[in-house]
Amino acid sequence: MFSTIKAKLIALIAVAMVAIVSISATGFIGMRNGSDAVRQYSEHRMPSLYGLMEIARGQLRVRVNNRDLVLLENDPGAQAKVSKLLEERLSALGQIEKGGKIYESLPLGSEEAEVWKQFKSNWSEFLKLCNDVNPEMERLAKAKSPKELVEIFGEIKKLIAKVRVSASALQLTLDKLMEMNDRQAASYAQSSAALMSTMTVTTNSASGIAILLILLIGLYVFRSTMKQLGGEPGVAAEVANRIALGDFTSKIELKAGDSGSLMASMQQMSEKLSETITQVRTTAEELTNASTQVSSTSQVLSQATSEQAASLEETTSAIEQMSASIAQNTDNAKTTDGIARKSSEDALANAASSEELSATAEEMSAQAVNLMEIMAQFKVVGDTTMRMATRPASTSRTTSAKRPVKASEGVNDFEKF
Repeated sequence: MFSTIKAKLIALIAVAMVAIVSISATGFIGMRNGSDAVRQYSEHRMPSLYGLMEIARGQLRVRVNNRDLVLLENDPGAQAKVSKLLEERLSALGQIEKGGKIYESLPLGSEEAEVWKQFKSNWSEFLKLCNDVNPEMERLAKAKSPKELVEIFGEIKKLIAKVRVSASALQLTLDKLMEMNDRQAASYAQSSAALMSTMTVTTNSASGIAILLILLIGLYVFRSTMKQLGGEPGVAAEVANRIALGDFTSKIELKAGDSGSLMASMQQMSEKLSETITQVRTTAEELTNASTQVSSTSQVLSQATSEQAASLEETTSAIEQMSASIAQNTDNAKTTDGIARKSSEDALANAASSEELSATAEEMSAQAVNLMEIMAQFKVVGDTTMRMATRPASTSRTTSAKRPVKASEGVNDFEKF
């Protein structure tokens, strides 16, 4: 499957990409869940706590205002200060109402909604009692006699006592709401911490697995590539350059049992090329020697051809002489035949000399026989000469060392006859 370096590198890159995507996806999911928790806390719990804190601060201001109002009983300048206290009281009540509106606008759980309902009931009672104090404070500001002031302060103390009871009930419900919101905030914090821990573990695990896979695949790619090369790429390139330059004598260092790597193949190629070049050189030397022999043979054949041509010329001349001799012999035979005929005629004419003519005829007949034998010998010599003229060059080269038969000798033999 991963037989090529390209496939191995693609696998390594694919694993690295999958690892990066996995880590990114894990971080994204963790960040999304964490952002959901943060959004819930920031959009719900923080405003809820802010609203409750506004209510608590407003209530505290009302309680401080009530205390300051009671302390004005022994203050000669109470009438001058009561108006300012009334303004602060109205501001504190407004702050409580503002906090209640903020809290009520947020989503509430079932238990929280029940407590809030109780808080609203206590708030209505508390607000009514506070509003009952407000007219007495206005009367205090307008009082003209000490007796009237004592009466007003007495009424204010009774109302403030009721306010304190209502404030305590309101504070209890407010503390419950604060406690519930604290628990929810702590729960969000714990879930966020757990989510962060889970995300950290998951991210670290994914990173560790990805790094391990990348290292394993990288090691596999490295070892398999080095096994295919049989050595360092730089060494392989240097060996290839030496072979390209014709250096087949360099020994390539191979690992034990290495027979299929690039370096081993280059070693085998170098040895094969060296053997091939040696065979080519040997063949070239043999061809050179053969060419020398062919050249010598050509010279011998040329010399033999020249000798054969000379022998052929001599044979042709001898044949011409023999033809002339044969023609002369033919004429002599004709003359002899004429003489024989004439002798026969003379023998018939002169019966007296018949014995002499008979001897003469016998002698002439013997000469004619001898003449026919000589002509037969000349025919044999002519046939032999023609065979010698048409004999191949190899036979001529063999017989060229011998003395050629000259036609003049045959003519001399004929003359002897």
